[in-house]
Amino acid sequence: MTGNGIIVNEYLQTSNPDIYGAGDIAFSPYRTLGQQMRVEHWDNALNLGKLAGMNMAGANEPLNYMPYFFSDLFELGYEAVGDINGELETFADWQKENDTGIIYYMKDGRIRGIMLCNVSEKVEEARNLILKNEKVKPESLRGAIR
Repeated sequence: MTGNGIIVNEYLQTSNPDIYGAGDIAFSPYRTLGQQMRVEHWDNALNLGKLAGMNMAGANEPLNYMPYFFSDLFELGYEAVGDINGELETFADWQKENDTGIIYYMKDGRIRGIMLCNVSEKVEEARNLILKNEKVKPESLRGAIR
């Protein structure tokens, strides 16, 4: 089946259990966020590819990985994890306005995604905040990641 890519289950199997999908083409379950997503970045392709290969060999391991993506655009470098959909509520904790800081993407008071702007090596901290799945007040996020 296809949707926004080839629909796969938590083991990366398609509707035919002998066929697997991974990487840019896979519309896979994003357990942390409770939704299906297709992530177009090499980090996702690398990790889903490894899992698909392991499961083809009989590992029967569910997808638990939370992929991230990054880019460098002139002076701006960013890393993002989770759902950074522009339709979500946002809260920006800038250290330097529109240059260095963290943008939190929230729904119903819970962090769904985080974009780190010129803040490097903090992806694991961002993942952990999303995984907590706690209700938070945006103001309480000031300085949560530095």
